[in-house]
Amino acid sequence: MSRKPNIVDGKLSFGNLTPINKNRISKLVQHHMAHKSWTVQQVHNFHRDSNKWVGIGYNWWIAFDGTIYKGRGWNVGAHCAGNNSTTLGIGYQGDFTSQSMTDAQVESGAALNAWLMSQCPNIKSANDIIGHKDIVATACPGKHFRMTDLKDMINNQSKKSSTPKQPNKTPQPSNTNTYIRTFQTWINSNYKSKLATDNIYGNLTKREAIRAYQKELNKQFKAGLVEDGIWGNNTLNATRVVRHGARGNITYILQGMLYCHKLDPNGFDGIFGNGCENAVKKFQRQNKLVVDGLVGRDTWSRLFR
Repeated sequence: MSRKPNIVDGKLSFGNLTPINKNRISKLVQHHMAHKSWTVQQVHNFHRDSNKWVGIGYNWWIAFDGTIYKGRGWNVGAHCAGNNSTTLGIGYQGDFTSQSMTDAQVESGAALNAWLMSQCPNIKSANDIIGHKDIVATACPGKHFRMTDLKDMINNQSKKSSTPKQPNKTPQPSNTNTYIRTFQTWINSNYKSKLATDNIYGNLTKREAIRAYQKELNKQFKAGLVEDGIWGNNTLNATRVVRHGARGNITYILQGMLYCHKLDPNGFDGIFGNGCENAVKKFQRQNKLVVDGLVGRDTWSRLFR
């Protein structure tokens, strides 16, 4: 059985909701909001104030950084007219008619859908994961929704009964003394860098780590940064908060930088789990930052200083 992923309670206020019968659920429907930047709260407000619904229509919502938010949860949604009592709706931040899904969204989407499959007895396989357009006349979730990647990751997870397939070449350290070499090798493999894999955290490794981070901000969030490996105001202002439950390349970079600062995030796997959160809090404590386990502007700045 797939493990439940970390789901954040967005503290959304609803009118009356009707519990959904899990035994009747036959499809997991994927959506986008068709808006390039709206947050879960903005979608909630729009559905409530403009559509006159009791609140956000989706059961769950996944932000650009991979954070999964609870919407209606295990209550009847308002996302697929005529099918709301037999489907669950998963909404994603963005407009996938023109934007691309982030790696973090694909990976969190795979984790969430895999868990939902394990909770709903009439959902038999990843074939029961569909787009809104497969059941209603609409373009949703958009031509850039990565449905094949999502299903492949779920199928891979099912076969291995482990974490979802990672899209990158990810060497694992053979012992705790080779963690920097592992990070250097990963940067070389995924960003065409030419670092010496010498297991030494020096200026060149820091520069290439920053450049990798800039590349991810550009790729995932259209930040428009110069990929120069220099930690300046533009990069600082483009930073994204990373938190427990995040998955993907930015989390790999975070884990690598924690290792470079002689802290152990309990694995180099691109998954922000308990070990990673504990290492972040220890780093924040050591550097007299707010100890909240959230990797925002101040924590990124200290990691890359």
